[in-house]
Amino acid sequence: MQPFFSQGMRYSGLGFALLALCLLLVQYAQATTWVVDESGKGNFTSLDAIYSYKVKPGDIVYMRGTFTKVQTLQNINGTKDKPITITSYPGTRAIVDGTTATPGDWQGLVRLNICHFIILDNIIVRNSTQSGISFYYNSDTVVQNCLVHDVQIRGIGGCGDNVVLRNNTVYNGCMQNYAGKYGSWAQVVSSNSCSGKPLKNWLIEYNKVYNSWGEGIDCIQVSGCIVRHNVVYDTYSVNIYVDNADGVVIDSNYIYSKNPFYYRTTTYTWPATGILVGAETWMANPQPSFNVTIKNNLLVGTNGISNFYVGTRCAGLQNWVNNVRIYYNTIWNPNATGIGPFTWPQQRNVVSSGNEFRNNLIWTKRSGWTISNNVWVGVNTIPTNCTDTSGTRTSLAVNSTLINFASGRLPTIGSPLTDFYLGASSPARGVGVALASVQTDYNGYARASKPSVGFVEYGTQANSAGANSDGDGSSASVATGFFLAASRSVSALFLQA
Repeated sequence: MQPFFSQGMRYSGLGFALLALCLLLVQYAQATTWVVDESGKGNFTSLDAIYSYKVKPGDIVYMRGTFTKVQTLQNINGTKDKPITITSYPGTRAIVDGTTATPGDWQGLVRLNICHFIILDNIIVRNSTQSGISFYYNSDTVVQNCLVHDVQIRGIGGCGDNVVLRNNTVYNGCMQNYAGKYGSWAQVVSSNSCSGKPLKNWLIEYNKVYNSWGEGIDCIQVSGCIVRHNVVYDTYSVNIYVDNADGVVIDSNYIYSKNPFYYRTTTYTWPATGILVGAETWMANPQPSFNVTIKNNLLVGTNGISNFYVGTRCAGLQNWVNNVRIYYNTIWNPNATGIGPFTWPQQRNVVSSGNEFRNNLIWTKRSGWTISNNVWVGVNTIPTNCTDTSGTRTSLAVNSTLINFASGRLPTIGSPLTDFYLGASSPARGVGVALASVQTDYNGYARASKPSVGFVEYGTQANSAGANSDGDGSSASVATGFFLAASRSVSALFLQA
């Protein structure tokens, strides 16, 4: 069965807004509406009370007011053409507050269990002694436009196939590890298998995740996972993590570490890794991580891009990472005392192969890596372990004051995205190598035939500010129902990646 949701583009412009509104009105005009109100003034007092013989495919369930108990939706199913939407009552924003609630271990204040073709939209979930929004054995699930904060474990996540997490904001996640005191940590937003079998087809886009004490956004035990256009900053361990996953694309994310309060303090004190590709040992069906593309990302003040292995389960055959392609990233002002902008330790069990590191703008060569057309900033020479593997010198080393950004300023941690756009005289302009697998930049504009290195192509930057009015790269709100338009599915998107 094909998933029902669309690819999802950068949502902006009056035309898209009008189309979204029209689709929303058409959907609502044809649907039966229900009201959930804990005070008893609606059709139901909780999501637990919804029965499938009443709520049918295409219906809309409005949540109204503040809910003080765990909300569980169980065995409720829409269809591909008529998903069931759960959203806030018009003109309000429903709140699920767990101050006095008692969810089970790792359970969410809002739970979707064995549900299919469900949209959860525009609610606030806060103050959970466990997790925020969780789902189990679901398929074709969308969680969008939600705010989750002050949860002890995970903010949003669970297990299921064909899942979209879009335009959510999560902060103060994994609070059980506040100030690093717990010694271990969960993920703030993540996939996670329930049965040990890999999940399929996850799309995590336009979310903001910050000020949290675990891992920011994770693709764990999943085959097919796209993480794009997210803003992730000041998380404790790692900002974006790929673990036991394949067919992963990490594209056009803004990642930074600014506040030392969130630095990891286990065996050292330094900021989170920007993007990490790992192969940890899981209790059930551990698998390697492979076919991972990391492109068009801006990483500022983090511990760059790295990998991680642990354990030797099943003779160690699962603990390896291969076929990682790192293209067109800007890695700026990496932590001086940490692991640096790019570190790829030799794995123990399988010789790594099929890896590429090209067209990156950065401020070490490992066997199994192809390295070319990178610009190293702030050093006199290219680091010994990072010289080109082609036999021809195609990379550059320049002083940081000579990189010539269009702003005329040398950016720092917390600078707006536009401060990282290249100027006309930048030595990083037009020195990349064309890559058939990467046709567009962070802003969605075409790469030149002789591309510039880094996350934004020179010459396109005047057409886009690269961020919303907040200046942090996060997206505007996505209207409920927009993705119901008959356009390409997420499955088609994965085939293109």
